[in-house]
Amino acid sequence: TTGIQIAIELGLQTVNYHTLKRISRGHTLAEYIDAVLRISRYGYDICTHVILNLPGDEMDDSIETAKILSALPVQIVKAHSLYIAKDTRLCDDYENGTISLCEKEEYLNRLIAFLEHLNPDIAVERLFSRIPEKDAVFCNWNTSWWKLRDELLLRMEEQTELSGWSGIAFIGQQRIGGPYFGCKYYFFKYKSLSKEKTFKYRNRHFWGYIYLSSCDGSDVSDRKAHFCL
Repeated sequence: TTGIQIAIELGLQTVNYHTLKRISRGHTLAEYIDAVLRISRYGYDICTHVILNLPGDEMDDSIETAKILSALPVQIVKAHSLYIAKDTRLCDDYENGTISLCEKEEYLNRLIAFLEHLNPDIAVERLFSRIPEKDAVFCNWNTSWWKLRDELLLRMEEQTELSGWSGIAFIGQQRIGGPYFGCKYYFFKYKSLSKEKTFKYRNRHFWGYIYLSSCDGSDVSDRKAHFCL
């Protein structure tokens, strides 16, 4: 073997086949499931992309998407907030009022529900999309992605406190081979590098990736690393 870890990324976006047809994805849920099962036979990690605020989708679609991904051999998920690029058919539909998008608060609620119903063994590598402002007519409700992230984490922390969960210390462990090491619990940093915090939210232990300069499998608990969300 080469020792190289390969992950194959698939763009499902939603399990709602009506939405898939409406946005001309060119596949249905069945083709996605077939692709996952075929790929998994060869031992590759599978990363699935989903968009949680597609026009026509509702909260139930976000939850059902999480449940179906959890039932499949999927190791990684990247969640996106829909952006609408200029000079596209979706742009035309948006500008003439043919479609409408959910509010920011609804997206955050869908994202939390999605994470709650997702298998805790699946790593989450992304929560929001980004695109240069000059290229889009809609992106993230005119809010920077890091402000959305902070608002999401604050909302989750508040719900964590209400549900009685306490903070959990960061535990580093190797997740997959190659240059990636997984965090057993979701890990994020504040502006002060010395102020690090982790938490458990309801039934889920959150994941992130820390990118290290070495991939020799040695202990990483005392290393300084940059966290990418």
